[in-house]
Amino acid sequence: MFTISDDEDRTYKILLLNEYRMGSAAVLKSIEEFGIIDFIVFGGNWNAATSDAYKVAKENNIALFDYSGILGALNMQDPKGYKQNGQRKNSAKPKDGT
Repeated sequence: MFTISDDEDRTYKILLLNEYRMGSAAVLKSIEEFGIIDFIVFGGNWNAATSDAYKVAKENNIALFDYSGILGALNMQDPKGYKQNGQRKNSAKPKDGT
């Protein structure tokens, strides 16, 4: 568990886990063991989280990221609202406009 403060004196509790496949049970266990958490970081490039894990995290006001996502989030005005590449919906349209 880490506590990080940003340049605007906002403080975040960040739990770092080594979970290859982050599931909803791991999110619930983290809440049970550590209480209020702002972010759960679940590992590296090969690690992933289930859609249920994201849902449970969101229901508990926790942002769920891999290690690269948390680095991007902490540089944003609304870190919990940050969407990692894998979470963004592709809104790009083909060049011909169709």
